[in-house]
Amino acid sequence: MHGRLSILVILALAGLFIGCDEDDDPVSPRTLKGIVGSDVINLIQWSTDQGGNDHYYGVMPVELYRDQIGQLVSTYDVKPWKIYLATITSADENAFILDHVVAGTDQPSVLDAFWLDAQYVGGQWYWSTGESFDYTNWASSEPSHLGIETAMTMWGPNNTASNRTPGTWNDAPPDSFVNELAKFWALVEFE
Repeated sequence: MHGRLSILVILALAGLFIGCDEDDDPVSPRTLKGIVGSDVINLIQWSTDQGGNDHYYGVMPVELYRDQIGQLVSTYDVKPWKIYLATITSADENAFILDHVVAGTDQPSVLDAFWLDAQYVGGQWYWSTGESFDYTNWASSEPSHLGIETAMTMWGPNNTASNRTPGTWNDAPPDSFVNELAKFWALVEFE
């Protein structure tokens, strides 16, 4: 009797997994791509095998001011994933995002910049995730307008200005008050 019960339990458990594949796993890349669809492009994982954190990064290809994109991202429902504007805490992470996430993008913004998570408040820059703000990759002569430009962008791969090396950071206005051209695509991170 005991042997028969064990076989029934094994068969029942096996039945739970029959037909399950990567598409059924809520944390698989295919499922995440299915959830976000065309709302996020260049979605790619920075795996621990590559020295990463297993988070996924992508680009939201919609031109908005920082205040608008921050509101959009915060209301985006991708459970069980947590989504936020990307945070960059190391040179390796910065290089991965530049080489694999923003590479090949061709956004319509004349400034070719991508929103990041950081904001300037109370005399300092911070990541809203609470991660330490020890690593920086500011472009030459940046940040330049503290107090007015309180949001952060990364220069994209198609930027040709000499002081805007692709992958370096810039402080930017969060809305149209200072510069109506400050509408960019956003770098997003999923954990």
